[in-house]
Amino acid sequence: MPGSGIRFGREQEAKIIVKAKPILRQAALALALALLIAAPAAAELTVTIDSIVPGSELADGDLATISWTIETDGESGIYRVEIDGDGAPESGRLIAASDGYGEFNGDYSDSSTIQTDEDLVNGDGEYIVYVIAESDESGDDDDDDDYDEYASASTKLTLQNVPYAPLGLSAEAGDARLFLRWEEHDDRDLNYTNIYYGTSPGDFTGTGANGGDSPIEAAVGSEYNLEGLENDITYYVRITVVDDFGEESELSNEVSGKPVTVSGMSGLSGENGDCFVATAAFGDYDSAQVVVLRQFRERVLRPSAAGRALIRLYAQHGPTAAALISGSAALRMAARSLLQPLVGLAWITMRPLLLVILLILLTAMLAARRFSYRRIS
Repeated sequence: MPGSGIRFGREQEAKIIVKAKPILRQAALALALALLIAAPAAAELTVTIDSIVPGSELADGDLATISWTIETDGESGIYRVEIDGDGAPESGRLIAASDGYGEFNGDYSDSSTIQTDEDLVNGDGEYIVYVIAESDESGDDDDDDDYDEYASASTKLTLQNVPYAPLGLSAEAGDARLFLRWEEHDDRDLNYTNIYYGTSPGDFTGTGANGGDSPIEAAVGSEYNLEGLENDITYYVRITVVDDFGEESELSNEVSGKPVTVSGMSGLSGENGDCFVATAAFGDYDSAQVVVLRQFRERVLRPSAAGRALIRLYAQHGPTAAALISGSAALRMAARSLLQPLVGLAWITMRPLLLVILLILLTAMLAARRFSYRRIS
């Protein structure tokens, strides 16, 4: 019957499909296995740091040799040795030595030289050194853009030097205090400053200051007000700096000063330096005239040796003069009359452009006056 013939064909077709499924699965598995065998294996690139000689802690002038190994599945490429960065090619600073850059072909071992004076240039502290390998998957050694796979290894170096002694320490006397100033230190890992003081040369076992007995631990900086001292007694001071590793510098130069009682006005010297006479004359440490003179002292006088000598001379004799004029209205008026032109000169001196303009105007006025005189004559 036609109907049963159709049903028979469909059954046969189903049986054929069922029998074919295992064969198709086996064929697909065989094809995948063949493709896997034929496909090139992904290159494996690794970098290992083997040793650091003489070690990871260095001082200025030292050299360190870093030995390293590159392992790869027959790949070629270039290597770089960089300071800091993040381990990616060219993210840090290439070391100065010629062995910090080169080519490799297959597994490769070598060493590179770290020069503290050339490579560790940011002062004391920790540095990260990266050995970076870039493989050349294109096979074109001449095009750095084709180095698109890289690996890196890192190690840490520590640059540690004993801080040098602070420079340029000076002391200015105030009422029951000394104003200490020195040059800013350029070590980046300083922790604090030690203030050594006493009442005889070379003896720094002083007691009684507001900050405590000698030595006083003060913040890193370039100034300190040594307060709570006895007037009319000469104090001798030296300072040191201590870094994060606990290394203390040599002592600075020794300075001395004798705090004095300033009568007639309290706080005549202010909190930040000696302006004895000007404060007594103008009646206020924060008056405009005194502020100008303080700025002139810090910006113009203090940077030079001659200026600092002048400041020290003034610090020695200023309190006596201030005490003399502070009790007399007539003397204060006379002092203001003498100081006012100096205030104006100091103000102009700190403004070079204005000084140049004034000189040009003065020259023009003199030239015009001379020309007018010639025309009249």
